[in-house]
Amino acid sequence: RGFSLQVPLEVAGRAEAVGDIPVDRDGNVYHSGAVLSPLARLGVRLETIKPLGGKLTLLAEYEHDVPTGSWSTATPIAGDGMPNQAPIDTQLRKGYLRLAVGPYLQVGGGFMTSHWGMGLVANDGAHGWEPGSASFTDPRGGDLVLRAFLGTGPLTSARIVGMVAVEQVRADDMLLAGDQAIQIIATAEAGYDRPTHGGFFIAHRRQTAADGSYLHVTVIDLAGRAETKVKSATLAIEAEGAVITGDTSLGPTPDQPRHDVLQIGAALRGSVTTKRVGGVLDLLYASGDPNGDDQRVAGFRTDPNFATGLLMFRYAEAAQTARGATTASDPTLVGFPPSGVERIPTRGSVTDAMLIFPRLWVRPVTGLEAYGGVLVGVAPVKNVDPFNTEVAGGVPRNALNGVPGDFWGTEFDLGVRYRVLLHRTELTVGAEGGVLLPGSAFRDAAGDDPARVLGGRLLLSYRL
Repeated sequence: RGFSLQVPLEVAGRAEAVGDIPVDRDGNVYHSGAVLSPLARLGVRLETIKPLGGKLTLLAEYEHDVPTGSWSTATPIAGDGMPNQAPIDTQLRKGYLRLAVGPYLQVGGGFMTSHWGMGLVANDGAHGWEPGSASFTDPRGGDLVLRAFLGTGPLTSARIVGMVAVEQVRADDMLLAGDQAIQIIATAEAGYDRPTHGGFFIAHRRQTAADGSYLHVTVIDLAGRAETKVKSATLAIEAEGAVITGDTSLGPTPDQPRHDVLQIGAALRGSVTTKRVGGVLDLLYASGDPNGDDQRVAGFRTDPNFATGLLMFRYAEAAQTARGATTASDPTLVGFPPSGVERIPTRGSVTDAMLIFPRLWVRPVTGLEAYGGVLVGVAPVKNVDPFNTEVAGGVPRNALNGVPGDFWGTEFDLGVRYRVLLHRTELTVGAEGGVLLPGSAFRDAAGDDPARVLGGRLLLSYRL
């Protein structure tokens, strides 16, 4: 009757565990136990096949995670933002309507996920592993907004699209409990839905915490991808760079009730793909902030769903910063928690880092891929723990009360996944494991680097 109705369903699960990670000056450790992370994602998509009245097209979409989150056999040490802390729950992802008059005008609104470029800043949590990606990722959650928008495109042979929107942010890595945030965004892209494309994303965000403190920032993000064929190989390069600037009163100090914000992040990925083998090289830069008491807030944080390795930032740095926030707010140690301490945990984001992550993959038979790589991380500025540094009279100290060096460490990751089509449905099973050799950024009070950390996981996904 001129409409297309789709009801996609994805059922997935992840089981993982990592070795103990030291998290504070007192020798306490994060113990993951066995962690189970189920996911059931149900959607409904209704759209017109033929324009109504010859001009108007309609798209309505709904998507819900029922359930999502994690459950562990262990009770991790106290710390807001510890890995795998999200409880089993449901999460609305999409519920919107879009009307369009040809390619010239689109108008709509509702609950939508937000994604741009490589997912460095805005990430919808729906860009997982794909054949040839050699990616150690299994995303959850994602950025959710309540959006009203006007758009256009794709126009001309260049396939230009553009959009302006007003959003109420409902969930992302910058929004904590009690916060409220509004964004005005503008995007434009050439080469939409083509292998080679590029454009810009600009967002002005006004965020207010429950205590009245604020964050007013503008994000300028450029992203693009280029692809070409050379004989039997496909060469691709993609990049994303973002600058965040503005001011904030979150986390004020007696000397600095207001801070300027200037944060820089950039990612570059190159890949070579043939029928049976390929390689991927990731480079990442995220600016750091060695001093929370000065005028500038400089620490850039990637979205937690932006794929890096298995252990270095997703577990080790996340657990130490989560514990650091708890220590810094302990009334037996500090009397009264400092303002903004809840924003110390990285929650799996990468910050204060220059990373290089070369990877290779091989496809011995159709559907089966084995992949591996070496992640090496350097800290542009000292990896400091605010509480330990303050106790030391301002001399930089990390979470273990050590004098931090500038080397995050080396991580070796291996994985295998098998994907098969079964009666027009898709089944993917996999296993991944890693070894982290912590570097001088994690050095303890005795001047020693912590012991190696082992971790692994099993993955399952079924889509129809």
